[in-house]
Amino acid sequence: MGYVLVLGTCLVPRRRSAWLRGLVLGGALAYGSLLGATRIIQGGHFLSDVLGSGSLMCFLVATLQAVLPTPALPNTAASQNPPTVFNAM
Repeated sequence: MGYVLVLGTCLVPRRRSAWLRGLVLGGALAYGSLLGATRIIQGGHFLSDVLGSGSLMCFLVATLQAVLPTPALPNTAASQNPPTVFNAM
């Protein structure tokens, strides 16, 4: 469950800056690794459990990003100037 936040990288569009996607991925991997380390210290998991779940989750996210379509960024010019409709009476 610690690596479930890696799925947050799917929410960042590919057209956004790479540092934002890297920040989300790095934070999620750090959180999952710290959570896994605490479970290893407590005796609840082995190192292979943590590495296996992290690898599986990263593979799943990479597969989803390759298969699912990329969400489009909103067009800011069109949203700032909506078309005006005049009624001729």
